[in-house]
Amino acid sequence: MKHVNLHLKSYPECNKLLYYRQFWFRSNHSCQTALIKYIDEWLSAIDNNEIVSTVFIYLSIAFDFVNHDIFLEKLKLYGMHETTIKCFSSYLKDRDQQTYVS
Repeated sequence: MKHVNLHLKSYPECNKLLYYRQFWFRSNHSCQTALIKYIDEWLSAIDNNEIVSTVFIYLSIAFDFVNHDIFLEKLKLYGMHETTIKCFSSYLKDRDQQTYVS
């Protein structure tokens, strides 16, 4: 599974599939690097008497709403190995979740 993890992290980066301002879930990018970048841009804009406006959206739960069939098709389009796609398909299909409170 480590190989899959490395492939999923490197493939979008190597193929320039991520927006350049995507900071989270990327190597050497974090909330701190995003804030440093944006604060620098805000200060430059303020110095130039420009209006500053920013919206931050945290989408960690968004994957819960992803259509699994579309996701698997995208993995195929991005050149993921068939074994990797089958692994994801097995994980995503017909799963039940239960929570026990004692």
